[in-house]
Amino acid sequence: MTRNLLIPADPMVDLIYMDTRIDPTQLSARLRGYYETIPLPDAVGWVNEEGKFRDFPPNERATRIAQHALFTHDWIAGDMIITGGADPNGDVTDLVAEWITANIESLGLKVTVAPSILRSQPPITRPE
Repeated sequence: MTRNLLIPADPMVDLIYMDTRIDPTQLSARLRGYYETIPLPDAVGWVNEEGKFRDFPPNERATRIAQHALFTHDWIAGDMIITGGADPNGDVTDLVAEWITANIESLGLKVTVAPSILRSQPPITRPE
């Protein structure tokens, strides 16, 4: 399982930080076809490479996040998945929570954390 962030094209659906399997079959299924990567600082964005041609809806949130890597006036169509980079073996790594804080929450975007991640987090201790 790999921690990743799903950025739905539907602006009414929250971004979701979750643990899911990330492999070519899963990416194709979740992105509804062939995919391509977008380089992000310390992360990788995955999008459907034919999203615009297949009339997927514009994803304004993903476009804002990846703006530095896009051509002027370009946009992302359809959902985007963000993972960590690749390890020395070429396997996808987890997207760390600190990346979300620095790059997503700083844009004012709301992120829902999946229960599987909440259960695996150490308990928060509060000073007395």
